[in-house]
Amino acid sequence: MEDRKHILTGDWNAHSSAWHSHKTDERGSMIEDELDSRGNHVILNENTFTRAATGILSSPDITMATADIASRATWHTCGVVNTDHLPIIIAMDSEIPKREKPKRVIANYRKADWKGFKTDVETRIRSYVGPRDAYSLEKLISKAILEAAGKHIPSGRFVPTRECQGDTKEVDDLLKKRDEIQKLNPLDGKIAEINDEIEKSRRELRKERWLNKVEDMEIKRKTDSNCLWSLLKGLKPKARSAGPVNLPNGTTTTNAKAIANAMAKNLVTVGEGRENKDEKMAWRRAKRNLVKSKTTMATMITHAEVKLAITNGKSSRAMGPDGLCHIHLKNLPENGIHALAELFNATISENKIPDSWKKANVFMLPKPGKDLTEIKSYRPVSLLSPVAKVLERVILERIKPEIQSPTSQHAFKKAYSTTTAIIEVTNRIVGGMNMPKPANRTIMTCLDLKAAFDTVSITRLLCELDGAIQDKAITRWLGNYLYKRKIRTQFGEEKSKWRTLRGGVPQGAVLSPALFNFYIREVPTIPGAEIIGYADDTTILVQDPILQKAADTSQNALDLMKTWFDERHLDISAGKSSVTIFTADTKEFNFDPGLTWDGTPIPMQNRTRLLGVEFDTMMKMMLKTFKAIIKPLATYAGPAWHQLMSDTQMAKLERQYIGGLKACCGLTKDTPKELVYYETKMMPLKEELELGSEQFAISAMRTPGHPAKDLHTRRPAERSSGNRPRTPPLEATRSKEDEWRRQRGDTKAIQKRNHTVFVKRYLGIRQIHPTLGTTPPQVSQDEEKMPRSTRVELARLRSQRSLMLEDYKAKVENRAISPCIKCGKHEGDLCHLLRCFPTKPLQKSKLWKDPIGVARALGLATTQFDPGGAPS
Repeated sequence: MEDRKHILTGDWNAHSSAWHSHKTDERGSMIEDELDSRGNHVILNENTFTRAATGILSSPDITMATADIASRATWHTCGVVNTDHLPIIIAMDSEIPKREKPKRVIANYRKADWKGFKTDVETRIRSYVGPRDAYSLEKLISKAILEAAGKHIPSGRFVPTRECQGDTKEVDDLLKKRDEIQKLNPLDGKIAEINDEIEKSRRELRKERWLNKVEDMEIKRKTDSNCLWSLLKGLKPKARSAGPVNLPNGTTTTNAKAIANAMAKNLVTVGEGRENKDEKMAWRRAKRNLVKSKTTMATMITHAEVKLAITNGKSSRAMGPDGLCHIHLKNLPENGIHALAELFNATISENKIPDSWKKANVFMLPKPGKDLTEIKSYRPVSLLSPVAKVLERVILERIKPEIQSPTSQHAFKKAYSTTTAIIEVTNRIVGGMNMPKPANRTIMTCLDLKAAFDTVSITRLLCELDGAIQDKAITRWLGNYLYKRKIRTQFGEEKSKWRTLRGGVPQGAVLSPALFNFYIREVPTIPGAEIIGYADDTTILVQDPILQKAADTSQNALDLMKTWFDERHLDISAGKSSVTIFTADTKEFNFDPGLTWDGTPIPMQNRTRLLGVEFDTMMKMMLKTFKAIIKPLATYAGPAWHQLMSDTQMAKLERQYIGGLKACCGLTKDTPKELVYYETKMMPLKEELELGSEQFAISAMRTPGHPAKDLHTRRPAERSSGNRPRTPPLEATRSKEDEWRRQRGDTKAIQKRNHTVFVKRYLGIRQIHPTLGTTPPQVSQDEEKMPRSTRVELARLRSQRSLMLEDYKAKVENRAISPCIKCGKHEGDLCHLLRCFPTKPLQKSKLWKDPIGVARALGLATTQFDPGGAPS
């Protein structure tokens, strides 16, 4: 503690003249000698006693402080009170620094005057008469947008009101009353009673607001299908940093500025050392040739290209280093878009890039469930200039045909997805297991690439782009745009200093996914091995009837891949990679191929997760349960896995699926699944999956270059008997391919037609409704306006599982049916309820056609604040 400011005080039970005691004892002498030897502490005691007991005045209580604090501190006792030791007051003459509030400015884009915004930007750009180079045009456009935004978009600091904090005026009055009582008597018993009232009021207010928000979802979901998912996602508490963070140098700190600088340094360090001397020299030669050639763009960027790129961008409110966001660009006038096109042509032709385009503000967000004292537990999120991202989108459309990745790569490409990648994997595994004996065993190795985008060698990437892109002006511009970019991280409210990146493609950039695919396009061809990639996920499949031979081939493939990854300066984490064996022979389940990556063993797993789908050794998809994937994720990558599931596993999954639907509608656990599907207006899970497979098959058949187009022709011959998996992916759709080929129209039209035919066929074969004995009518939309409790009760009545029904209540309570108090009959079913309970008998169909009328007749609440009451 010698280097820290501090005060030490306590009952030391030691006496010395140094702190004005009446005598000096052995303990006091020891403390006095220690203080003299250190020389950095000062005694604060004044010439007064600190203890009065048994008629003797003494000073056993010592207060000492470091010299800098002692010079600004005063010490005195509080007089004689009914205690042995006197209270001691230490006063500090110093200023307490004020805690600065976050300087966050919130813009209200909903109340923006976009008409005035466009007019101001248009006037500013039209009246400009200065130079037309890249730097001047970028300054003109940015300044015009920012000035117009400051004038026409309301913004300012957020001042929380009592309502948004969760308190009403009544709660505020209770808080004031409690504080007044607490000042007079902290032990008053009324304080606890008032606290209970405050908590009760807050709880009721939160409940009311939650009910209103949930009721609004019924209306919002019709126009915004993502609103309910966003609401559920928001219920999960966000991970927040609390306490100190461990720095790379071994120290721990809570200083946000130091943490931000350490995080920025860590991001820069990841990309360092990713290029060698030869690659640097090659790019320097290429760059000199590009500069000497003074090439111009093949075709100038047009107004239509810029407008399309702006339209295709998301309406993001995140501001880049230049203070602009994409909403600003979406509301530009026509001459503003022309100015952007002129700016883009100028920056590429002159090879001049504005400083803000090469910078990124990086926000460090905590990862859920991680140790927040470690820097690696934070995920960087980069915000780039929206103007630069529009130019990236224009350039990408131009160079996309020249930087295409191989068909084995399924990420960031049209018609490719996680579903196509999983189908490719499952089709090869199932094909091997279905071959005539001896069937092929499959060893699947999933490699985990560390910090993929951040470890790309820029010089190597640029050299390869120079050989692929025909428009050398764009190549030259990309070399300037990607090289030596700068980042600044923000942790809390503190920002780090700007640091220069030495490697990696920019995170959050439009070009980065395509450039990464191009960088890893030349995956080596390995005999006996199939490589399937999705971004930074690389999967190696090796098949052979003998597992040991498959293991030897897999190890050879890993050694070749290790050489290739080293040439690309990319790193693989062996500990996070996995090896899984697929075989129908239970005796081979425990076979360990012993695969290694650069001498480090790769973990063996009988179950593994690939792109969100779980695989098991026998390909039975036993882990595909509702706990892992809920609606709308229940059908995720369905064409790849659902036909492999046995009827037993499909029934298990459907039970979980129906359980979720029952919880959503408030139906009881014993409600039959047919009634659940009627009530939710949904098809059974199996039909949903079959429809998804047919729609995917249509897309694969009608889309040129689709990776699943020739899936059937690549299947090996099946063996006639034996233990083998179920039907391979898309196998059930083969019988309909000729019909789809004969149909006219584009892919969307055929899919729409197929969807209509499929749904009508299902509606024609499903069972009749047991309550009505016929197909029920549509439930009136008026029901959506009623409280959830009433809607739940009506749904239970339609399924004859309500406690308002005497026969169902008796069944639940395991007793005989009680006689009706009105008619005396021992019935208690739905017909009896609707006949005896209301003032006027009702038909069962009224539960669908007139739910509000039924609710009133049964005494149920029809509005949020209606308590319900006697039947009408």
